[in-house]
Amino acid sequence: AFGHVDGAGRFAITGVMPGRYTFTISGADARGWVLDGATIPAAPGSSVAERDVFNLPFEVTDGLDITDATISMTRAASTLQVLVEDIGDRPVGSLGVVLFSADPKHWYAGSRRVLSQRVDPKGAVTFEDLPKGDYVVATVAGMQPPNWYIGRGLDALAATGTKVRLEPSETRAITVRIVPKA
Repeated sequence: AFGHVDGAGRFAITGVMPGRYTFTISGADARGWVLDGATIPAAPGSSVAERDVFNLPFEVTDGLDITDATISMTRAASTLQVLVEDIGDRPVGSLGVVLFSADPKHWYAGSRRVLSQRVDPKGAVTFEDLPKGDYVVATVAGMQPPNWYIGRGLDALAATGTKVRLEPSETRAITVRIVPKA
């Protein structure tokens, strides 16, 4: 479902069918903006004031009207540059790198916090427009099949991956060392 933001910063999305959704923004990235937060009010009668649905799926049920949702944007996205080297400090250019949130609640299809790329011939890869937070960086022998980001796949990588925290607007460079198995 789509909505357009008016000059006052308000939007409406009508005719939304029941199901699971996430908020995304299109077009703003071309002007240097990325999604920074999203909240929706609690369901009527709930004791919770609002729910944080930033990069998280939320449920729309039949007959539910969500009013006063808030989406915030930022130009303070972060960048992580990863260099993959062997124990001799030589670049390794034949691996994939998986970057994912340290928090499993962000492990779902389409998450901005679960990404993978193949390193270039110099062993480098760059992940851009990242939300602040705690991440894990892991190398994999090949790109993974569909649904690799669910369940035990990321659990196994989290146990051996490199942990990194990104602050708003931070550009960080790290080196991941590949140690051959004995």
